[in-house]
Amino acid sequence: MPFSITQKQAVLLMSHFFNARIEEKYNRLTEELSPDLYDVSLLLNLNDKEEAKTIPSYIHLCVYDSNDLNSLGYTPIFESLLPGSCHFPVLHFYKDNPVFPYYWFIEYDVEFTAPWSELLNAYNKDQADYIVPFLAKYEVTKSRYWEWWTTGNNSGFPLTESIRAFHPICRYSNAALNCIDKHQCKGHSAHSEILIPTCLAHAGMSMKMFDAQYFIKERGFTSFRYRPTFSSDEFAQRRIHGKLFHPVKI
Repeated sequence: MPFSITQKQAVLLMSHFFNARIEEKYNRLTEELSPDLYDVSLLLNLNDKEEAKTIPSYIHLCVYDSNDLNSLGYTPIFESLLPGSCHFPVLHFYKDNPVFPYYWFIEYDVEFTAPWSELLNAYNKDQADYIVPFLAKYEVTKSRYWEWWTTGNNSGFPLTESIRAFHPICRYSNAALNCIDKHQCKGHSAHSEILIPTCLAHAGMSMKMFDAQYFIKERGFTSFRYRPTFSSDEFAQRRIHGKLFHPVKI
């Protein structure tokens, strides 16, 4: 059921499977975030929608399969969400529910060692269009070894004017998602970590990184990274208050 026009923010927990741990993560978000400020949904990408019939009915569930995502009319860099197109379900949700001023996106393997309200509420008055853990401009000497700068890159912008993001958790404004949707409907494509920040930057959208206080970076250790993964046990052992962790595999 579509949402009505609201000043609340959408919070989208995304996964490609459902189990007790995903249910626990969803419940934690609904318990720790005020319903007066946020609407929480589970975005579930499944090959077979029949699998969703066993999911408890109290969960606000948005299930997408490949047909739904193909209906957007975008060009993925591969014929799958991964790699590079995991933002498609977010855009589908936005197009179905273009009523929120802001949309939080949280991948299933992102963890926060404090009530989620501490993080999300900290940005309630921030009007940035795109808030992410990491942003970096393309630099010839430093960037050439990351393959996604060039693989499938049809962003419509010069590589030298491109920007990279890392966004397993991020916040989009309504205007940002509208901008990305229009750009991709023109046939442009690239890995989402290139396409999204580059498109928004060239459109004059405001972008920023989360405050450094939410990450651990010390002695070669970082709590937010691509690889290697954290186990749930390792995450539990490093529970310093108010820190983001990724990827915590369950």
